[in-house]
Formats: sequence, structure tokens, C-alpha cells
Amino acid sequence: MKRLIAYMIGALLLAGCSTTKHLPEGEILYTGQKPMIVLNRS
Repeated sequence: MKRLIAYMIGALLLAGCSTTKHLPEGEILYTGQKPMIVLNRS
């Protein structure tokens, strides 16, 4: 039972960490996808 409580507390602490908290407005972490240009929508 104590181990379960320890895992739950650990999961809550890890879920509370935000990697995007300190990014400026408009910035993103993932930059791998390039914008798509659709020439013929029909």
C-alpha cells in the first residue's frame, strides 16, 4: 500500500512539470514538420 501511494505521488509530481512553461509567446518545441501548401483543393 505504501508503494502504491509513493507511485501516485511520483506520478503527480512528474505530471506537474511543464516543459513549455518558459517558452516565449508563439514558440513551439517541435519544429520538424514543414508547412503544407495545397495547390488544388478540389
